[in-house]
Amino acid sequence: MPKPVNEYRRRRTLPSLALLLLLSAAAIPGWPVDTLEISEQNNGRSLYAAAMPLGSRFGTRIIHSVQLTPVIDIYRVQQGEIWGWREAIRSHNAGLPSQTPEKGRFYHSGDWMIIEGAGYSWPRIFYRVGSEALGRNQIIIPNKRGDLVDLWRGHSGKRLIIESGKFPLYRLSVRNFLQ
Repeated sequence: MPKPVNEYRRRRTLPSLALLLLLSAAAIPGWPVDTLEISEQNNGRSLYAAAMPLGSRFGTRIIHSVQLTPVIDIYRVQQGEIWGWREAIRSHNAGLPSQTPEKGRFYHSGDWMIIEGAGYSWPRIFYRVGSEALGRNQIIIPNKRGDLVDLWRGHSGKRLIIESGKFPLYRLSVRNFLQ
């Protein structure tokens, strides 16, 4: 007597499903994801690494050394590049922008002057961290302690590399020291 169709399907489906789950579990750790990584330039030690979905944002914040006013830069991570998205300043001159970029806009919002969408991108940014007296550099990133990290407290005088790229997923689970 022939076996019922449902029993035949069940006997084929369960092993196929188990094999699919096993292969997926083996492949996921090596799966390439868009990431943001921050490391020290002199020794390569990774301080932060996180998956960044398309269009994710992070920022930097400093106190300008000459004007003594805050400068906030917002970046977007997209396709392995870091795109300069917005810069907010309270004064200009002394190296701060004062004109509308070719591909963007310049406008005022309260006390802030905002430059948006200039269209600049880089695979990595070399970022020098100042001290409490000079710069008070902070980074705005998604982490467990809140969004704002005082870089000048633990990394004063160091040069950091902020880069975007595609890295295997397993690399992210072992490299988050700023969190």
